[in-house]
Amino acid sequence: MAKLTYDLPDGNIAEYIEAYCALHPNTETTEPDEDGNTEAKYTDNQWVKEHLRRHIIKEIKRGKEVIARDAINVDEPEDITAE
Repeated sequence: MAKLTYDLPDGNIAEYIEAYCALHPNTETTEPDEDGNTEAKYTDNQWVKEHLRRHIIKEIKRGKEVIARDAINVDEPEDITAE
């Protein structure tokens, strides 16, 4: 497994977390208990890490799809005419 780390500019990390959550709200909750109560699944700090992880995975999958699509298109003739 690879571990990615990021260096953020000096500043207030809490401010960065707040700004990120303003764009990507931390709205996931746990399954309701027997009384129907839920709680936040992630703290805001955990959410930022989880959201970034999901984004990276999604982009890798998209890239693999592009590679697979391009591999299929390479073998197709450029100009096909019906006779």
